[in-house]
Amino acid sequence: MQKNDARTTDVYARTSLRLRRALGIVGVSFASLGSGPCMGPCPESYEQCYPIKDLAEVRAQYLEAGCYTGLSSGVAGGAGAPGATEQPFCGDPGYKAMRDWDPSSGCPPKQLLWSLDYEYGMVHDADLPTAPKSKLTCCETIEPGCPGGRPFVVHGQARLPALLDGRSTEGRTPLSAALARVWADDGRAEYASIASFARLTLQLMAFGAPPRLIEASQQASLDEHRHAGVCFAEAARHAGRRVEPGPLDIGQACAEVSF
Repeated sequence: MQKNDARTTDVYARTSLRLRRALGIVGVSFASLGSGPCMGPCPESYEQCYPIKDLAEVRAQYLEAGCYTGLSSGVAGGAGAPGATEQPFCGDPGYKAMRDWDPSSGCPPKQLLWSLDYEYGMVHDADLPTAPKSKLTCCETIEPGCPGGRPFVVHGQARLPALLDGRSTEGRTPLSAALARVWADDGRAEYASIASFARLTLQLMAFGAPPRLIEASQQASLDEHRHAGVCFAEAARHAGRRVEPGPLDIGQACAEVSF
């Protein structure tokens, strides 16, 4: 059971990283006043190694697809997706890096390594095969990162809402289930951030803060509401069912007011 739990955690962490890289951001929550420290301990970094022969195969498939479409564009909604206006990206630095890398010379640059992992996952709906570290593998350090938002901390503990439908992903592929979990977890963190800024607004008012600060805090709370909506919508899309937050415990949340 422990081995399975570890494998599941690894899948979630890798999927989370792939998701964040695809979005081009650190953390699923978007940059705003709502960004804050991580809630609780973050997953530890670890090394992931891929057989160089598999990386070379992904590169070959990518180049064969052509720079006008790209390997995963039809899947990811890129230039080759149905209904999209086809735009060439032959001059894109990423495509050039993919073309210029010679597998016979050794491992690709780190940036290209995760791009190959991402391309494989988008096409096959699965993780790129891994292997123990050796001279025939290429490795990268995985930094899973933390959930987004400003934690809602009461008496030293961050509180999160439950999920109304639990974590059911029955009938979904492993990748879809992992994506649903990642988006749902970030959604819970963003949703709790709404309460965090609502409390901040009350605290600012208690100390007679300038109206501009109260307005900024209110706006940040609305930003977190929008972020949570994006996350839960994506979680529902991957889970194949509605994913919504349940009640959030706010007991004693405003019991202590101090600078």
